[in-house]
Amino acid sequence: MFRITVKGLLARKLRLLLSALSVVLGVAFVAGAFALTDTLSHTFDKIVSTADANVDVTVRSASAVDPDSDDDRTPVPASLVDEIKTVPGVQTAAGGVGGQLIGVVKKDGKILKTGGAPTLAFNWSDDPTSPLKVVQGHAPTSANQVVLDQHTVDDQHFAVGDTVKVVTRDGVEAETLVGVVKF
Repeated sequence: MFRITVKGLLARKLRLLLSALSVVLGVAFVAGAFALTDTLSHTFDKIVSTADANVDVTVRSASAVDPDSDDDRTPVPASLVDEIKTVPGVQTAAGGVGGQLIGVVKKDGKILKTGGAPTLAFNWSDDPTSPLKVVQGHAPTSANQVVLDQHTVDDQHFAVGDTVKVVTRDGVEAETLVGVVKF
């Protein structure tokens, strides 16, 4: 029986080779898919776990879904920060404004695509609870200054001091890149 099987396989060498190749490729694709999924899952978990690592409580307004609005939530009064600072046990309280930026304009004039990830924009805070750390340049000190993440700066060949155009709901704004940050 074994001899007949071997003769049959040798008689159809191409079929044997292609079958073996299909098994090897199938296993490689499945292993690659698992590795990619695990890598993406680990990266996302790291971002989520470190974004608010130093924050114990976040105070926000009630969330109401309004299909005619692009706003996620209504802002809370800035005076609430001072009120929260008076609560016993509170070490630090900071206000923040954030949302999604439509995009950063590349040097070739096209909007930088993020591959599905949101382009986030928020006010600068020197508060120790901020997940952003300046690694080059300095933090923004006026309304026309921005910092960008290390990956964007490296990928788009921006440098501290460059004029960077950002696209917001209000249009295109030219800002001065004053620093590079990492999460």
